[in-house]
Amino acid sequence: MSPDEPVPASAGEGGDDGSRSASGEETLAPSETFQALGGETRLVVVRTLAAADGPLAFSELFAATDEETTAGFAYPLRQLDGRFLRQRDDERYELTDAGRAAARAVRAGTYTERVHRDPVGLDVECPLCGEHALTARVVDNVTKVACGACETTLSRLSLPPGGYADRAGEELLAAVDAHYRRRIAAFADGVCPECAGVVDATVKPGGDGPAGPGTESTPESEKQPLRATFACETCGADLSCPVCGGPVELGEETVESCCRSYDVVAVTCGDCDARLLEERWDG
Repeated sequence: MSPDEPVPASAGEGGDDGSRSASGEETLAPSETFQALGGETRLVVVRTLAAADGPLAFSELFAATDEETTAGFAYPLRQLDGRFLRQRDDERYELTDAGRAAARAVRAGTYTERVHRDPVGLDVECPLCGEHALTARVVDNVTKVACGACETTLSRLSLPPGGYADRAGEELLAAVDAHYRRRIAAFADGVCPECAGVVDATVKPGGDGPAGPGTESTPESEKQPLRATFACETCGADLSCPVCGGPVELGEETVESCCRSYDVVAVTCGDCDARLLEERWDG
């Protein structure tokens, strides 16, 4: 096999003539898909294509690996073909969408890195007791913020390993907060932040009183919060309180400032009352 000779399609790929369908959906077995990435040569190919400025020839990919012969290189390349990379009409190779996602996951350490950090003090008052006794600690990619004075856990939020790179202290907390806010917003928009699948949203009264938050004439004391559950129909990801794992509740409130007042939609925990998100509401 010459260095630039195209790799024959594997049996069972594409249609009866070995071609691949240009439309429709294709589902591959998860076990076979993950197995296709097994081996250093295959990962080198994925990383090399991800770092390249464009498609690469067989010879260029072969040169990036430690394989001694092109025949020995052809097999791992064939395992990737159709799943994580494709061969173009000009016989060069490029990553598929799955290949680009795999390359990003490898580079970000999504499946390979576990971040642990010792507790560090935060120059911020505890919103519950007012003391300057907050600490942030990272265990297995989860940032926990707790108050040593009132012994309360304020938040427990997961962040991908890449999010911890070059961040510490309040800058890290700001990144965790932004990441979680976008997660809440995505669920509220009906798009799973993990897989972009359809989110099933169920809203029901969160208290024991009359259903719903009432009307404009209903006294505040009689209005009931709305308890919302969000779960992805595809991957099963859901939205829950990052402190206690309890259900989230939605409610409208009026916030007063020095010069004016405005309405907000507040997202809080129905069990521990933690305030998770507050967004201005103009509707």
